[in-house]
Amino acid sequence: MILLEDMQDKNVGGKFYKQKVLKENGFNVPEFVCLAKEKYDLVFSGIKELVESEIDMIDFSRSSSIAAASRNITGLFLAHEMSSELKCSIECQLAAFSEVNHFAIRSSMVAEDSSVSEDSQCHAFAGMSETFLYVDRATITSYIKRCWASGFSSEALIYRKQHDINLTAFSISVGIQRMVPAQRSFVMFTVDPSNYQDRTIIAAGYGLGEGIVQEKVEVDHFFIDNEDGGGVTSEVKNKRSRMVFDSNKRSGIVLQPLASEWDGQSPVLSEYEIKVLKRLGQRIENLFGCPQDIEGAFDDNGEIYILQSRPVNMEQQAVFWSNYNLTENYPGLSTPLTFSFSQKFYTALLTDAYVKLGATRSSLESKKHFIDNVLGYLGGGIYYNINNFMESHRDIFSALPFMKQQWERRIALPTSIYLKGARNGNFFSNSKIRLNLICNMFQFRRRNADFFRWWHTTRRSVDLNESPLTTIENFNVFYSQLRQHWGWTVTSGLSLVCLQHIATRLIDQYKLPVSTLNTLLGDSEDITSANVIKSSMALADEIRSDKELIEVFEAEDYEVWRRLNEETKYFGFLQKIQLHLDCFGARGLQELKLENPSYRFAPEKFIKNIKLLLASQQRSESDERDRQKAAIIQIYTGLPVMKRLLLQYVVDRLKGLITVREDTRYLRSEVFDYAKHVFYKLARDMQQDGALQDWSDVFYLAQDEVFGYFSNTALTQNNLALIDVRRQEFNAWDAQALESSFFTKDGEFISNKKSNSPLSGLGSSSGIARGRVKVVTDPQTVDSIPPDTILVARETDPGWLFLMINAKGMIVEKGSLLSHTAITGRKFGIPTVIGVDNCTQRLKDGQEVEINGSTGEIRVIMD
Repeated sequence: MILLEDMQDKNVGGKFYKQKVLKENGFNVPEFVCLAKEKYDLVFSGIKELVESEIDMIDFSRSSSIAAASRNITGLFLAHEMSSELKCSIECQLAAFSEVNHFAIRSSMVAEDSSVSEDSQCHAFAGMSETFLYVDRATITSYIKRCWASGFSSEALIYRKQHDINLTAFSISVGIQRMVPAQRSFVMFTVDPSNYQDRTIIAAGYGLGEGIVQEKVEVDHFFIDNEDGGGVTSEVKNKRSRMVFDSNKRSGIVLQPLASEWDGQSPVLSEYEIKVLKRLGQRIENLFGCPQDIEGAFDDNGEIYILQSRPVNMEQQAVFWSNYNLTENYPGLSTPLTFSFSQKFYTALLTDAYVKLGATRSSLESKKHFIDNVLGYLGGGIYYNINNFMESHRDIFSALPFMKQQWERRIALPTSIYLKGARNGNFFSNSKIRLNLICNMFQFRRRNADFFRWWHTTRRSVDLNESPLTTIENFNVFYSQLRQHWGWTVTSGLSLVCLQHIATRLIDQYKLPVSTLNTLLGDSEDITSANVIKSSMALADEIRSDKELIEVFEAEDYEVWRRLNEETKYFGFLQKIQLHLDCFGARGLQELKLENPSYRFAPEKFIKNIKLLLASQQRSESDERDRQKAAIIQIYTGLPVMKRLLLQYVVDRLKGLITVREDTRYLRSEVFDYAKHVFYKLARDMQQDGALQDWSDVFYLAQDEVFGYFSNTALTQNNLALIDVRRQEFNAWDAQALESSFFTKDGEFISNKKSNSPLSGLGSSSGIARGRVKVVTDPQTVDSIPPDTILVARETDPGWLFLMINAKGMIVEKGSLLSHTAITGRKFGIPTVIGVDNCTQRLKDGQEVEINGSTGEIRVIMD
């Protein structure tokens, strides 16, 4: 027997070693001792040949063959006579538990290769090792032998076979622990295991935790955002049962109706208890350095016990896509040319930003794939690949942990996604990032002046008479310079986020209203966007003061533009419009979509803007500024001197960086406008060559295909056929069908919209599956199922594994997001919906159904 201080991963396995670590770090873990794996090895050596003989005869295509071998091997272990020396050792160690009448006996599989041991990062073996509760002293030795045999249970054999793990290369350690009389139990994941949303999930029910993991009792689910102040949403069931001590047998457990003193329709956990558990979960995750799957219980006094913690099995992560922050620039459908140019632009600006933050060449090379694929093109819409974006930003999030939450808010993510892998960068990398962002805060005016000085030296004109290769060469020269300067627009934005975070913390610390920051920023410096409006309003004011111009602007837009160009008396006003377009002509609706001409291409469209200003009421800007200044003075005068000076300093710099952001954002529009002129010119040349039927067909090509046509690097010269295919595909897309965010896994689209279907549950393993219903109440009566089967059950346990891995999808009445059904579904990539009330009665054999393992929706296709 091994006491707590002598327990190591190598002699007791990860399950019990983690319990030791938890206890040593102050967590409330019930007292326990362990029987080391060497005792199992000694027993197994005596029956090894017989066990291997049984395994050799297994037909893994038949569940009955697997079950028979498992029974025979179990019999070999039970027939073993435990030595008197070992019995004496067990009794001596249990003498320390003199006041304990009942124990929990648990087994743990331990392999030489730790990656295939129980509770490892890759293989949890969830529910496959035996656990026996409320075991009395007299029967402990017999249950130890059952634990030894559990390594050869049907489900363990199937699991190892499916994952190509040696069927005998493991040992079993056994834990003997004081039994906790659980009034309520919970299972908690510190990250959503179905799609890696960065939220804690708690499944809680009455009685012992076995009722939850075996899916015998009804459970409540609680979803808590992991960010500070994250909200809580609940899925509360009507609880009718609990798993408790079998008082009649005076040992073991039994399922009973919920006691009358408990209200089964109320949540199992209070809001306070949910917050306490979330904090416990975060502490345990921080202790072990990765997301955790935690089991625990509350006793009659409300004391919390932690019974187990293991890593969340990090399977292939679903990819999260979002366009929440992109739709203002790329609303609806965008053409292939717009996407390909935008993708290269994002690569350029992010790469230069990381260089400016001190990234090394090797660091950039290691995440080049992520940087190059921050944007995705799905169904004609442009989306952020949030997983790739986070990987690209990993060093920033490491240096400034608060930045991830701020970044998610900045790009308007509807949900937070867990960043898989190590979170802490090295000291020097973190220091360089922090130092660069701090320098931006103090030197942003000089750095921004340098940026604009470079910008004004660039050549961005296009001569329609020059050769195509000259146009491309000029563009490439400009773009090579852009790749060395545009990172400033990102790093200054990151410094802005830092200052905004500081200002928000100060306002909170000073106990000022949440709206205070918006008020203080109300009189920000002039920005390009405001100057665009001012210039347009000046034109509108001149029209209002001239009756002839008023009469001209009553005509249609094209007619207005024709008269301004043809009638000499309006040339002076026309020159003012041209000056406005020279300065601000890149600004307009959908200005980053290359297929959408800017006002420089279609100045008649600008006439519509002026008409809108003419029809609007004039507002007094000075009155508004006076009101804002009065409100700001009132805020500052109410603060002590030092607090006022500090807040003023931070806010003034924040205003300056906001101006930088807005001004450089307009320059981005100028970059895209230059690209519009380049591709317009090249498209005309291609049309003259017969490579395009119409110049506008260029929007169905990618940038490299356009440039490659002239440089002889294109993969095909048959652009007409390529364009025809893409045009048909583009016309088939529906802008209204574009979702703002969704997941994909293995290329499959997974909606994350909440289902309103009357037949629905909780999606626990993502994916969409369509097939025929097979309602199963007893898995032993079914030896095989067709490959298109949607398995429907009241609940499952590890014994269902053979059926599960052959099913196309699963629907289960009971269970939780953290139960065996859900874990198995995720492990084997089987779309799964759990918590579907009365599904075994509502669905019939042979019905064709479609299930969404992400949203929980179930759709009957055909009865």
